[in-house]
Amino acid sequence: PSRTTPLYVRNLIVENRTTSGVIGIVDFKSPSPSQLIMSDIQGVSAFTQESGAGEVYGEDISTPHIYLYGSTGVWLRQFNPEIASTKIVNNGAPLWILGLKTEQPSTILNNTGGANTEIVGGYFYPGGSAVSTPVFSNTNSRITASYVEEAISTSAV
Repeated sequence: PSRTTPLYVRNLIVENRTTSGVIGIVDFKSPSPSQLIMSDIQGVSAFTQESGAGEVYGEDISTPHIYLYGSTGVWLRQFNPEIASTKIVNNGAPLWILGLKTEQPSTILNNTGGANTEIVGGYFYPGGSAVSTPVFSNTNSRITASYVEEAISTSAV
């Protein structure tokens, strides 16, 4: 049977290294039609909202990737994806983020399938080298973003 009440996940910290130094992988998937409410999440290698899953509310989340499929809304506050590949893949979902910070040079958002993404307050720091990758990729979708990007280079101008 499918869950009918909201699921609360709080204070989840996944230590990603084994005693031998191998990085472990823990993916967090939301297939249930009930609401998912998350706070203070760290160390999860990816979060996936599957098509047909319930609404997601989250705050203080640090995970390298978020994958959204379907048309159910996602609301995040204080989100910190850190990886040098595409961080957010949104295929059709309404996504609202208040406070997005990231430091790796890569595409932050790949928006497709009629997705509607709004980023309110972002800080993007790609590092000290030149970046040729676009910050956003948008195909048949909508992006609204207010952010600052800081790029520091040690080379002479």
